[in-house]
Amino acid sequence: MMVLAMGMVLPIIGVMFWFIHPHLVVERNQLLLAIGIGAAGPVLAHLVSRSVVPPLDPDVEEPLRAGMQRLQSATFTQISLAEAGGLVVFALGFALEFGAIPVLAGTVVAAIGVFLVVWPGRARLQRVRRLLESRGAYCPIDELAEQRR
Repeated sequence: MMVLAMGMVLPIIGVMFWFIHPHLVVERNQLLLAIGIGAAGPVLAHLVSRSVVPPLDPDVEEPLRAGMQRLQSATFTQISLAEAGGLVVFALGFALEFGAIPVLAGTVVAAIGVFLVVWPGRARLQRVRRLLESRGAYCPIDELAEQRR
């Protein structure tokens, strides 16, 4: 739920920019720069995904609880990194006087990246489980999520 809420903020910010700065002329360079910056945050979040989930020690008490805490911490870190591109596009829209379309496009690209990188789907939970169990601990975090669905 948190990923959905945080990801949807970016297009809303883009629409707000449209109302504040309704300049609709689209310059190709501005559009490409906004889309590139919007995509940079999710790419960075994906690249650091391995380093934000430290493995569990085999003798840790309550490995499932510790794994969930590490997943939650990693999720917030990745959301912050993934959203950064959209927020930078919004700020640059004012600083460099972008039109509304490039800012909206950059924030939408960043939002899509947030969902692709941080959404707690089966593949992400299995990847997190492999990272958590890399030192020999047992943490069935993906199985718990399947039971809750």
